[in-house]
Amino acid sequence: MASAVVEAVQVDAEGRVTVPKHALQHLGIEPGDILALVKVVNAFDVLAVEAIALDSRGDTISVSELIERLGLDPGAEPLEIIDDPD
Repeated sequence: MASAVVEAVQVDAEGRVTVPKHALQHLGIEPGDILALVKVVNAFDVLAVEAIALDSRGDTISVSELIERLGLDPGAEPLEIIDDPD
C-alpha cells in the first residue's frame, strides 16, 4: 500500500460497509482486492499512525509554517482557559 486514508465508515444493519469512492481511487482498491478491517476504540490511535506515516515521508510542516499558513499572529495573547467545574 503506497498511501493511507483515514476514513470512518459505518456498518449497516445487514453488516455491510461502503468504502467511499474517493478512498477506493486514492488507495487503488479494485474489485476482488482483500481488505483488513481494524476496529478502532480510540480514533486518536489511527491519527497517530497516519501522523507517523506522514512524518516518515517528510509530509509535515513546522508549527511556525502552520501559523503562517493560517494567518495567525504568533505574538497574540493566548486565550484564557477556563476549567469546567462539572
